[in-house]
Amino acid sequence: MTTKAPSKSKRSIASSLRETLTNETIPAKDRASIASFEVIEHGIDTLGPLTELITEADAGRTNQTDEQAVCVSECLIHKGGDYALVTLDNKDARVAADAKLLNKLDIGDRVWIDTELKRIVGRDGELPTRGDIAVIESKPADHPRQVIVKYHERLEVARLPQWMIDDPKACKSGDEVVYDPRTRFIERPISSRAEPSDLAAELDSLKKVAEEDLGALKPELKELLERIECMIHHPEWFQRLRSEPRLGYLLCGPTGTGKSFSAAYVVTQFHQMIAALVGRPISRTVVVNASEFWSPWFGETEQKIIRWFYQLQQFASQPIRSEDGREIYPPVIVLLEECEALFRSRSANDSSSHLFDRPLSLLLAKLDSSEDTLRAPIIWLCTSNRPDLTDSAALRRIGSRQLNFGHLKLAETIAILKKSISPDLPLASTHDDLLQTVVGYLYGQSPPQGLVELQMSNSQHRTIDRRDLVTPAVLNEALSWAKDRALRRSVHVGSLQAIDAGDVVLYLRRHFRTLCQNLQPHNVAEHVPQLVAGQSLHVTGVVSLQHNQRPMLPRMN
Repeated sequence: MTTKAPSKSKRSIASSLRETLTNETIPAKDRASIASFEVIEHGIDTLGPLTELITEADAGRTNQTDEQAVCVSECLIHKGGDYALVTLDNKDARVAADAKLLNKLDIGDRVWIDTELKRIVGRDGELPTRGDIAVIESKPADHPRQVIVKYHERLEVARLPQWMIDDPKACKSGDEVVYDPRTRFIERPISSRAEPSDLAAELDSLKKVAEEDLGALKPELKELLERIECMIHHPEWFQRLRSEPRLGYLLCGPTGTGKSFSAAYVVTQFHQMIAALVGRPISRTVVVNASEFWSPWFGETEQKIIRWFYQLQQFASQPIRSEDGREIYPPVIVLLEECEALFRSRSANDSSSHLFDRPLSLLLAKLDSSEDTLRAPIIWLCTSNRPDLTDSAALRRIGSRQLNFGHLKLAETIAILKKSISPDLPLASTHDDLLQTVVGYLYGQSPPQGLVELQMSNSQHRTIDRRDLVTPAVLNEALSWAKDRALRRSVHVGSLQAIDAGDVVLYLRRHFRTLCQNLQPHNVAEHVPQLVAGQSLHVTGVVSLQHNQRPMLPRMN
């Protein structure tokens, strides 16, 4: 006798069918096919599951409609006993409101409006303020709740929020404000009456660099310091020669080549000259942070640029008194790090040119117009590791001379190493032996100098050597790594171990190997700008020359 396998009950099959129909991970067409198969195969009654699904779908559509349609955020204009005036669909509208809720609201507050019931249902305190930049032209005496604003070169009547009505000093004629043209409400003031002296950087916040810390100074920067000294002590010479009141230097090169360090040294020497002249420390340096200019509000970026140039002109026009009682106008240094963020080339941002073109055009215009109003010379010190992204017209306006900070020459490397390796450091060899080992590896011919070969667009080839990639940062990192290795050995041995020249060379080998692996045609100009500076050719390929070189020193266990 054969025994039939137990079959599923119709109830369990219906439950399984319902789970299948509600499984959103299965395509709708496949769920419909499964349902048809179950009905044909088992002949089950699908009325129950389908009725439940249709009921839930109807309830979901009702909830979705209720969530989507009814509430909008608007501004409160006027409060009555049980009603209020609000901005609705670009016009004033009268809506119902609860008296207790109105007592908690002020004119200008954002509220939720039920568009079907025409009623205020609550406060909207989470939406960010909206609007564009505008300037207050006047405040009518007979209308304390309104002001006249200049918005997009036209005059408009704007409403004030309650807190600005209660505080007459909250806004004055000439102040910039955030203005919502749809509701005609002023959201908040954005300007402040800053003093021109507030533009000067605090002396304590500026990095102080001594000459012995620098190692080697470029001849062009020595020339700049001589010219600054002449500006301070003999300004009449520049007037007689009709020399330009602006002077600029663009310090460009890869990261870690000493651009910011050299600029800090110039600023340190400059303030020492000023202190010697006036008998007290005083700041004549302006540090520019490009991010402070940019704003998401339409027109506010331009307003910040205008205010900054006005402050700069006022600051440069303020005399200081020397020790002998004379009023003098010493130069002002404007220090701009990563200048491509502010002077960004208009050809380098095709996808978002509208973000840069208007502010850059205004910057160029202000640079031209400020020349006639300056009482003191302006010295621009700019740094950039991407000079190809910097607008050439902006650099010409500030009279910028480009200084490339790339590889260190042999004499500069020796000077930095002598400064970094003090006589009291514990060394595995003599001071001269360590110096000779490191310099011999960087500039000698064993192993071969070649690291990578560049393939140019005209089918020429150029080789990048170790000597092309020596920077102050690399030397300092190599010495620091060798000191860490000595400390680790000291922990294992139990006594202080000396610094080994082989550890310095080992770090340099690893650094150059990693750099060669990361070097690509698009970033060659960033790492070795001296090889491609002023060239119309571009790099099409990078070939490593390191695969046949055996490691010079073994790894330490």
